[in-house]
Amino acid sequence: MTLAVLFDFNGVLVDDEDVHFEAFRRTLAVFDLTIEHHVYRRFLGFDDRNTIVALLAHYGRRAAADEERLARAVTDKQNVYAALAGRHPRLGFGTRALVGALRGAGARLAIVSGARRAEIDDVLDAANLRDSFDVVIAAEDVTRGKPDPEGYRLARGRLEAVAGGPLDAVAIEDAPAGLRAARGAGVRCIGLATTCPAAELDGADAIVPSLAALDPAQLARIAGGVEGTSTPILFTPGPVRVPPAVTRALADPPCNYHRQEGFRALRVAIERDVVELLGVREPGAYHATVMTSTGTGANEACLLALAGLGPGLIAANGFFAARLAEQAARNGIAHRVLELPADRPLDPAAIDRALAAASEVRWLYVVSHETRAGLKNPLTAIGAAARRRDVAVAADVVSSAFAYPIDVEAADLAVTSSSKAIGAVPGLGIVLVRATFLERLRAARGAGYYLDLVAECDKQRRESQPRFAQPVALYAALAAACAHLRAIGVDAHMARMQRQMQAIVAHLDALGIQPTLPAAFRSNVAVNFGLPAWLRYPEFAARMQREGYYLLYGPPGDDGQFQVSTIGDLDDDHVAGLQGALRRVLTGND
Repeated sequence: MTLAVLFDFNGVLVDDEDVHFEAFRRTLAVFDLTIEHHVYRRFLGFDDRNTIVALLAHYGRRAAADEERLARAVTDKQNVYAALAGRHPRLGFGTRALVGALRGAGARLAIVSGARRAEIDDVLDAANLRDSFDVVIAAEDVTRGKPDPEGYRLARGRLEAVAGGPLDAVAIEDAPAGLRAARGAGVRCIGLATTCPAAELDGADAIVPSLAALDPAQLARIAGGVEGTSTPILFTPGPVRVPPAVTRALADPPCNYHRQEGFRALRVAIERDVVELLGVREPGAYHATVMTSTGTGANEACLLALAGLGPGLIAANGFFAARLAEQAARNGIAHRVLELPADRPLDPAAIDRALAAASEVRWLYVVSHETRAGLKNPLTAIGAAARRRDVAVAADVVSSAFAYPIDVEAADLAVTSSSKAIGAVPGLGIVLVRATFLERLRAARGAGYYLDLVAECDKQRRESQPRFAQPVALYAALAAACAHLRAIGVDAHMARMQRQMQAIVAHLDALGIQPTLPAAFRSNVAVNFGLPAWLRYPEFAARMQREGYYLLYGPPGDDGQFQVSTIGDLDDDHVAGLQGALRRVLTGND
């Protein structure tokens, strides 16, 4: 199939992002603003008007510009840019050679830019490259600029009209907004690390330092899905796609040793934020202890702590509760297992009957969200049943915490993880401990040394320090994730997941693909779907990864299901891109 390459303009074909920044800086000075480059970089890919609006809004000055003054500012910026750019624009490193090689190989070329057509034409004329491009989409050609995919959809459609048929397309972009626009149009994309650091180019199929690093054969492989899909967009329940701020914190933490004051400040902020974001009504009644482990490790620490109280009951209706039972058995912890159906929520009445029949039981362990099935269990009602029997409650809330509203105060111990809906990276387990229950655990003194929950909680509460050496970068990433959730609002975060999942369920329903659980049983942040009989999960997953997306399987051993989760840092363009990929793969048109 013929190759189509769609280029961003500023920062890609022409090396002028510094000129644009200076033009915006001078223009916005009349509003008594001094714009910072790291702030400006967030809006790269926007057209002039939307960049000015975004910058004014960021600095709290949007009200200073009515439509007339805004239009004047746009004109002033364009005039300043023209004066600074002059008659001899700088082409990006490798531009002329790559464009020439692509034309020689028969590729179709387009420009998709938020720049004005006059600015683009001036550069193409000065560089003698006007005839090299079949299509140019400028700011005047669209009603919605990047990150909206309108420009890329329009360019691809026009290129295919010129070519007389479908094309394998790849976009080259230097900014997150452009990558989102290309992805939203179903176009694979290459991130050019000329303007933004590679860590900010999330969603790119490949990242290169300049156009000189590319050639027609490599672009054809990426466009065809053969190369460059090592970092697909994750629609998984954890690990998840993380916000750029988390990636930056991971790469550049504010301290580099776990005994420094900077680390102590990180830990204090994490505990405060976790308790607040979980919606704990009495913050002083709980401690949030961070452990260097996954959620599974934190669950094991809780089991070891509970062992000192006496026998326990694990209510199981899925994969992760079965894992709890195996952990208890491997550690020699006295327990019973109440096996309940895996296709419906735990029944509080059945749990109550089991507790009534086993008066020796001192604790109950449940999973609030059986992630592999996307099954939501009634934590509040289960907690109430246990309390009536004077039985302590421990809950694995790993994939429900921060994903949908839960009552963590129904539990005495609640375990979550840095790699799920909180939006950080794997490696840290978080245990929310009721302060009064901690006293009972301390008196009982359960097993374990490294995973000694009581000792770890005491040390962190007393000194704001962990007992052992810690991965500082993981704490920095977790603190950044908490700050991100505080900034966007945890309620909005949860509502976004639900809205996006509803759109995906409706899209798949139109394709004849149904969820495996009734709506009343589903969490709607991780949903399993049945595959058509002709397609099994391994082949489905490979095809989706070639499309640039990674989706998990359903319950282990069942290759007739797949799962979609909206827990990660996903925007609506990501969802639109996923919907297109699902349509192609599930109809066999990929």
